[in-house]
Amino acid sequence: MDYRAYKQLVSILKKKCPAAFPVSVRRVRMKELDGDCSLGKKKFYIRINRDMSEASAIDTLLHE
Repeated sequence: MDYRAYKQLVSILKKKCPAAFPVSVRRVRMKELDGDCSLGKKKFYIRINRDMSEASAIDTLLHE
């Protein structure tokens, strides 16, 4: 699984939908969540559960 469409979406969102602060998107192991978003010191952090399918990861990324 190379998650090509997911990676392309991350790139497109960063270019076409700029946020007030830089955005970090990472796929990480999460036990109870599909994903979450938080704001650190002038940076958004989006975490996506790495155990999901690519389609689910894309849905979750769009939600966050």
